[in-house]
Amino acid sequence: MPSGVGGAGSLAGRSTVRKVRLLTVYGGRAYEPQVEMLRTGVDVVVGTPGRLLDLADQGHLDLGHVKVLVLDEADKMLDLGFLPDVEKIVGLTPELRQTMLFSATMPAGVVGLARRYMRHPLNVRAESAEENQTVPATAQFVYRAHALDKDEIIARLLQAEGRGLTMIFCRTNPHEQRIADGLLDRGFTAAPVHDGLGQGARLGLAGHLRLQ
Repeated sequence: MPSGVGGAGSLAGRSTVRKVRLLTVYGGRAYEPQVEMLRTGVDVVVGTPGRLLDLADQGHLDLGHVKVLVLDEADKMLDLGFLPDVEKIVGLTPELRQTMLFSATMPAGVVGLARRYMRHPLNVRAESAEENQTVPATAQFVYRAHALDKDEIIARLLQAEGRGLTMIFCRTNPHEQRIADGLLDRGFTAAPVHDGLGQGARLGLAGHLRLQ
């Protein structure tokens, strides 16, 4: 299952109930524990494309007997440039397999993946019976501001009455870090989450945020 590690936690919780042997593999962690678990045998492997290929190339991970292949967050995989690695992984799996592809959007690259690697694919949409229900039910506001004024505007919005937990999306990692630093200087509790952080730091921060 080529994926990020974010969704592995929910699978780990369910695997204990159903007694499924689950292994999560990704970069930034030692190979030895992952290799040892593969030797003892697992039912489900969840991992990032790079580490999955590394283990397969070293002969530790045999993808020739995979029955179900799941590609999670396919559109993000394409945006991050993982398509060549994903195609290599698919090429190592049997032709007769079940393939499931999850994607928040359906850009041309994702459609191309489905056409190349899926037989008679069925498109399942996760949405309400009432079309576009989310947009009318959500109050949306747009503020046009000079770049030098954005930090101050964000700070004032965060001081609004009734404001709860807030998530801010930024275009680049440096911008994200600068926004977080500016909020910290103003007395807010804030933390940046981006791929510039080590895997351990991101997992620790995710656990901290779940406790808030």
